[in-house]
Amino acid sequence: MIFVWLQMLNVNKQCRTSLAITGLVVAIATYHYVRIFNSWNAAFDVSNDGGQGDYSVTLTGALFNDAYWYVDRLLTVPLLLTELILVMASPIDKIITMLGDLEPKIIEADEEAHKVYAEFTEPEGRC
Repeated sequence: MIFVWLQMLNVNKQCRTSLAITGLVVAIATYHYVRIFNSWNAAFDVSNDGGQGDYSVTLTGALFNDAYWYVDRLLTVPLLLTELILVMASPIDKIITMLGDLEPKIIEADEEAHKVYAEFTEPEGRC
């Protein structure tokens, strides 16, 4: 993130906005994934029974907050699409056509990821 922002002066002016967005996306993702990690550590207790290679996972009673993942997607995906538009530097009508074709695929992939995620977080699927 810092590297990207420091390199802004070393690239053409037309690419600087894209680099600023890249740094912002990395900062947002870093914050959310650290929060997800902390929430997971609070919700589950993993122990290695005597160092024999057998791990046990138990619930601590604290809730795992998966809202960070959704908020991350809500903030970063539009920023990444904006960055894509800026990098492409195409005429606006062509960009709108491409984004119109891309949007259903993004929604479909996101729905599929949610289904897979839900399968692994159901109570009967937990360790």
